[in-house]
Amino acid sequence: MSPELEKKLTNRFPFYTGELIRYGFPGDGWFQLLWDLSEDVEECLDRDPIEDFEVVQVKEKFGTLRYYVSHGRDDIYACIRRAEARSAKTCEECGEPGKTRPGGWILTLCDRCHEEREEERRQSWEEYKELQSKDPTKT
Repeated sequence: MSPELEKKLTNRFPFYTGELIRYGFPGDGWFQLLWDLSEDVEECLDRDPIEDFEVVQVKEKFGTLRYYVSHGRDDIYACIRRAEARSAKTCEECGEPGKTRPGGWILTLCDRCHEEREEERRQSWEEYKELQSKDPTKT
């Protein structure tokens, strides 16, 4: 996620403290999903505040969102589960409908972003093979 979008989240929602997205996301596609989740969590906290509540980590793992909080409870965990399920159907790059894609790294991507990533992988592989054919010690 871009630093600008991360800053929008941390400026708007006080329960984001410290570095929000330590391990990053491939793109900005989950920004709206995170914004919606943050609003849902905020509503839960407005109804019934939790002292010292904070989001401690947000990341992508196995192609879906992971969202870890301190001092959670059932209503907040339900919001998180819904967002995590939604992330499995939302492209991490652009936010369009997507699906989980296997490979070296499992990601959730739309068809267009998946094809772009596959083309980048093919080009890298071709460059590697060309380098190998010229000088096998350069790998």
